[in-house]
Amino acid sequence: MKTYTLSREGNFYKGNLHTHTTVSDGKLTPEEVIARYKKNGYSFLGISDHMFYGHYPQYEDKDFLSIPAAEIHTSENGVAHHLLAFGDPEQTKLTAGKVDSVLNQMDVQSLIDYIRAQRNLVFYCHPYWSRAEIHQVARLENILGIEIYNHECEMEWKSGNAEVFFEHLWWHGNRVWCFGTDDAHRSHTFCGGYITVKTDDFSHRGILKAIKKGSFFASSAREGEEAPKILDFYCEDGVAKLWCDPCRDVYFYFGASFDPAIWSYSYKSFHSDQENPITYREQKIPEGTKYVKVSVQDFSGYNSWCQPIVLK
Repeated sequence: MKTYTLSREGNFYKGNLHTHTTVSDGKLTPEEVIARYKKNGYSFLGISDHMFYGHYPQYEDKDFLSIPAAEIHTSENGVAHHLLAFGDPEQTKLTAGKVDSVLNQMDVQSLIDYIRAQRNLVFYCHPYWSRAEIHQVARLENILGIEIYNHECEMEWKSGNAEVFFEHLWWHGNRVWCFGTDDAHRSHTFCGGYITVKTDDFSHRGILKAIKKGSFFASSAREGEEAPKILDFYCEDGVAKLWCDPCRDVYFYFGASFDPAIWSYSYKSFHSDQENPITYREQKIPEGTKYVKVSVQDFSGYNSWCQPIVLK
């Protein structure tokens, strides 16, 4: 029996759900931003200006979707918590435009619950850059995921990689997905962090449904370049199997317990050279494993992270 997060059917669509324009503190207009992402082969984009729910259907076409989105933030115990809200234009209860300023006076859990009540999905933004404590993020409920990679934070302040936060959430039983985003404000921080969604329904509903199920992987690269694609990843008959673009490094992670008192964890790494790149690897799953996840790195140092597969 196969267990997986990536859909068995459909095509791959590249997109970004977190970026900024002159509507808040970005340097380019919405029209300029969308043109730039289209030029770089993106299929969907969420323009998520600060405290502004943006949706730009006038720039949509058969190959490109505008996803309604906003970056909404609040402060609690001295930490600024930033959340990315995004939804289906036919389902969302949020109205395009400025969001109510009362939202940034809520505690973070209440804000998450409010966003979900408005029929939007929500993930946690740049926890490393925000200087959030891991336990403050790990305890949050009803978030779909966190940014495992934020391109602007990494390019500007070397604080965009949040793998350790993602690990801790899973160690504590918080089964969330990982997102790659740009959070672009400046010209040189576009098109570096993104997700690739697999779905057989290229529509707002189809993209969001696939994201909710975990049928996507997160990536980090640079504009004009591509991170390695995770072509397939599943578990079958006690073996984890991965197919990917040519890579230098592959890492399998096996989580065996969510109980900190008896926590256990194991991994297996594979490494190669350019003459013999890795395109397939499999690994026997240790007894008692509750979830399996994988990440890959190519010869340019670009990374992709697949969503964990829950076994028990």
